[in-house]
Amino acid sequence: MNEDINQRVTSIMQLVFEDKSIVCSDNLTAHDVEKWNSVSNILFIAAIEKEFNFKFNIMEIMSLKNVGDLIRTIQKKIV
Repeated sequence: MNEDINQRVTSIMQLVFEDKSIVCSDNLTAHDVEKWNSVSNILFIAAIEKEFNFKFNIMEIMSLKNVGDLIRTIQKKIV
């Protein structure tokens, strides 16, 4: 399941951040992606919620430090 989540998150990142070269990795952060800013972050989180059919709470969003944290949170919410 983790590979499926990674692929889906990668596709969303490529679309939202308009960069087909983005590859999802655990250590990837907003500092690594040129178009990842506060506005695109909102769009990214909304796209993740829509794709996986759940809502984050504010504490979950605030605790995310990198894409690895995001993947682990998604895994917990979809089981």
